[in-house]
Amino acid sequence: MKILKSFLDIFKNLYFVRKIYWTGYSYAKKLSFWITKGSVYIGQKVQIIGIDNILFGEHISIGDFCWININHRVKPDELVIGDKSHIGRNNFISVGDHLKIGEYFFSSCYCSIIGASHDKDPFNSYIASKVVNLGSGISIGANVFMGAHSKIIGGVNVGFGSIISAGAIVTKDVPPLSLVVGSPAKVVARFNSKKGEWSAAFDLHKVGDMSEEEYLQLVKNEKTKVTTPYHAASEKFGWI
Repeated sequence: MKILKSFLDIFKNLYFVRKIYWTGYSYAKKLSFWITKGSVYIGQKVQIIGIDNILFGEHISIGDFCWININHRVKPDELVIGDKSHIGRNNFISVGDHLKIGEYFFSSCYCSIIGASHDKDPFNSYIASKVVNLGSGISIGANVFMGAHSKIIGGVNVGFGSIISAGAIVTKDVPPLSLVVGSPAKVVARFNSKKGEWSAAFDLHKVGDMSEEEYLQLVKNEKTKVTTPYHAASEKFGWI
């Protein structure tokens, strides 16, 4: 019993030391981030695993209770987040091979972007199994909106200017300027840039020739000024 008690005491001390180390390391990382990334706002109770492997743009906000996990922390740009993007509250992002998020990205509450999962061997404990990539990375174009509870799963490309409706689950590529709904998500309309209107996808043979760079410039030329949505990001800024 004395040997067991001694072993438990050592274990408790080791746990305590590890907790102090990781807590101190985390605060040091946060302090460094606040000093060097002043235009990026991070809400309350946000956990980012692998912050050194994220390339942040300017004027980005990350809402309360988000969890961002960079599973393979090798390159400094495993996750790229474009300028003036907002990641909503309670979002979950699991980066596999890589994830690129374009400028003006906007996600609502409880959205998920999942590029990695755990090995499917049922004879191995899933919690201890290795992390595997779901496809060859995820690319999200400029000015994409994800409605509440929507998901992007696997190695897919989401074209610029697209809307992922609330609750939709995207598992295949989405063309630019598309509106998708359902599980699995399907394109139900696309925006005709020449006519300036959304049209049913099956009646539309050609959306209009426009590159992402041209589209992004049009968005930037809009008169509406885009500011960091602090109230959307955190309860800390009040209820009104």
